[in-house]
Amino acid sequence: MKLLLFLFFIPSLWAEKYDIDSYVKKVLSVSNEIKYYEENLQLKKKASASAFAALYIPSAYYKFSSDLYSSSKKNFSLQKDYSSSDLVFSYDIFSNLSSSFDFKKSKIELDSANRDLWLKKQEVIYSAMKKYCDALKYAKLLEVNKASEKSYADEYEKASQYYKEGLRSYSDLLKSKLNYKNAKLYSVYSENAYKSSLMELNYGIYEDPLNKNELSDISQEFLEKQLGYEEAVKYAVENRKELQNLKAEEKYLILELKKKTGDYLPLLNLSAQYSRGGIFNFSPAPSPKESYLLNLSLKIPFGSELFSKSENYNLAYTALERKKREIAEYELKIKKEVLILVLELDYALEKYEVSKTNSEISKNNLEIIKQKYGEGKASVLELIEAQKDDLSAQSQLAESFYDLYLKRAEYKKALGIDLER
Repeated sequence: MKLLLFLFFIPSLWAEKYDIDSYVKKVLSVSNEIKYYEENLQLKKKASASAFAALYIPSAYYKFSSDLYSSSKKNFSLQKDYSSSDLVFSYDIFSNLSSSFDFKKSKIELDSANRDLWLKKQEVIYSAMKKYCDALKYAKLLEVNKASEKSYADEYEKASQYYKEGLRSYSDLLKSKLNYKNAKLYSVYSENAYKSSLMELNYGIYEDPLNKNELSDISQEFLEKQLGYEEAVKYAVENRKELQNLKAEEKYLILELKKKTGDYLPLLNLSAQYSRGGIFNFSPAPSPKESYLLNLSLKIPFGSELFSKSENYNLAYTALERKKREIAEYELKIKKEVLILVLELDYALEKYEVSKTNSEISKNNLEIIKQKYGEGKASVLELIEAQKDDLSAQSQLAESFYDLYLKRAEYKKALGIDLER
């Protein structure tokens, strides 16, 4: 069984070295979610180009037809009397508000697709950061628990010797043994958690879950000064892409409302057409025939049709009002979210500073108690308590550092700051 576990978790020969930046870049380069949004963006670019062409470029087509055989034509052939050939250009010069509506709509959708891709990258980057931090955190916890296990093992060995020499009671021996067993259990738990975090890390870049890639630790350079609350809120309201998307939807609904308003008005259309027939025939053809057309049409709606137009207008107006309320509510949501994260980030930073102090104090205290215990001036209970305090302090230090890093990233994400920078 142990051999199987060893083979199961043996590091791959192709394991790579990562720091958090290179891991995030790898995730972005392989993410299927990112590719999906990139494909959507390309589709929107093509749709926008198509709408631009429809607005500014005349439609054109060439048509050739010939009756090869019919009741009046008993032989298979291409003959001019039974053939036609036309080249046609047409262009809508003006058509009220509807002429540019599709193009404006496509521009709004293209801008939104760009923002959607950016938002998805933010989400994927934060998830990658969390996977990376979890792996480092559990590696630190495993290291701490292994050191604690060794400490308890040494203490159990000393307790056994002292018991044989009559310097410790059987109760002290049993407590030392129990602590050692519990320490081994914590180590197994930590090792499992660490291996699970590595599997998640590898899954994020579509690699074999069993790969044991080498991870560099995170530097403390990320602990730069944060913005004040008012400044942070202002920045978030101006830069959050989710809010910009909502405002883009508002622009789209404004266009819709203008279009529905225009439906009440007489529809004025000005179009031009040019055609040339009798060209490119496969048989002798008559001289090409040209025709020109500049058409002006006016359509005035009235009667029952106005009721359906009124219903469409009311729907568009209501949708716009709802979107305005949604935008106002979302701005409040952003302000609340930023305030909460400012407070949480302050707490995470303070927790990290306290954890550093506690770690130093508990380590020094453990060394003092160990010395006293060896001299017979401290009880086993005091030693056990000092060991537990040290284990707890070292674990909290590891957790608080990576929690602070992630909280900082979450804070930047809430402000609309690019996590890829």
